[in-house]
Amino acid sequence: MMEMEMNPKNPYEQLGISENATFEDIQEAKAQLTEQYKYDDKAMQAIEAAYDSIFMERLRLRQEGRIKVPDGIRFAESLNEEARKKQQKVASSLPKVPDNWMQSFVDDPSQQELWVIAGVFGVLTLIAILGGPQFSALMMAGGLIASIYFLTKKENRFGRSLLIALGTFAIGIALGLGFANLITVGISVDQINVVVTLILLWLVSSFVR
Repeated sequence: MMEMEMNPKNPYEQLGISENATFEDIQEAKAQLTEQYKYDDKAMQAIEAAYDSIFMERLRLRQEGRIKVPDGIRFAESLNEEARKKQQKVASSLPKVPDNWMQSFVDDPSQQELWVIAGVFGVLTLIAILGGPQFSALMMAGGLIASIYFLTKKENRFGRSLLIALGTFAIGIALGLGFANLITVGISVDQINVVVTLILLWLVSSFVR
């Protein structure tokens, strides 16, 4: 059969099947011929061309409604469609996260704003370190007030700014106490605590809305 593979021949005849062969018969015929002529490049090209020709013809006839789709294929397609609808239903029921949710929390301050905020917290931190433990509580309070001010200035939402600043303040104290147990330098625990807290308040005041 393959000695005439390059001639314009009926693709069904090239694969040795009838025109009413099932899709399984077509695949089986192709597999057998591929194994038989795997060392013959021209024959392999003819097999592939015949298979592609049959496949495209079947696809066209199916789209035109001129061939009946097997029940098994119709059933599989209906299952796929049902599964797709279920996935869409589940996806639509899930809470949607806005695409710009990060932008609602992260700020992009100007260079001038960064310098002002850094200057305020830098002064507070410097006083806390050089002034001794007696200034720690005062600098902590100053940092908290400054953070609330800068956050409120961005969004004009005092309640939200207060919660963010207080949360950061609490985290700073907890981290400061942890660092105080690890760092052995010439400053007190209170000073370490205030430095860590002021750094966190500075970061939040600079980059959180």
